[in-house]
Amino acid sequence: MDAADINMMLYRGLFGNYDYRLHNSFVYSWESDFFAMSAGGYCVEVEVKISRGDYFRDFEKEKHLLFRALLEKRSFYITRRETKGDEVCRFLNGTLANVYYGQERQWNWRYHETRHGKVGVWVNDGTNARISWEMKTVYAPATGITFHKVQNKKCPNQLYFACPKDLIKLSEIPAYSGLIYCSADGAEFVKRAPYLHKEKQDLTSVLLQKFYNLWQYKTNIQQKLELSRQIDIFHQSLIQ
Repeated sequence: MDAADINMMLYRGLFGNYDYRLHNSFVYSWESDFFAMSAGGYCVEVEVKISRGDYFRDFEKEKHLLFRALLEKRSFYITRRETKGDEVCRFLNGTLANVYYGQERQWNWRYHETRHGKVGVWVNDGTNARISWEMKTVYAPATGITFHKVQNKKCPNQLYFACPKDLIKLSEIPAYSGLIYCSADGAEFVKRAPYLHKEKQDLTSVLLQKFYNLWQYKTNIQQKLELSRQIDIFHQSLIQ
């Protein structure tokens, strides 16, 4: 079972009666594997996962900080990034360089035995050498912190993870998301997702652009008929 199989189960099965169903689209500021809107106007995003590694890597995305903040009813969330701190010191760093006259010769690092052990030296047959000096600056390690207001961010009302049956354990699903298992028998809800918020968003311009782009680039007649139906429904909702 691959991601396309799971997407089709979501499209025709669990969310078959939803409107504006889209695959791999940027409805928000990130790419959604699957997006749909219920008759009540609530948006659902589904992350499709076919490997455990892909699932756990997903939590590196900033959007999960937003989802957690919404569920916990916090007004902001924080992102961190490594940056330069205060200047600690400066020093001259010397690098051995070659000045060649005539035929180029190779510098070699050789060891010599002394009573204190092995000592390494640069040796060269007849080539002049010089040291190139460069000023180096050392900075203290630091972390930059950015505060993000939740009210300024748009996101779906509900989030689900969909995967082959038993790939992801129910205990591994965060509190702000739901879980869907997919198998040869179809797709089923294992855990219903809570509402991150109940705001009904105006995505008119975004969804119209997505549907018309799909119409332009998809040539399958059946797909065009389905897109045409969804565009008509969308237009009717605007008139009402």
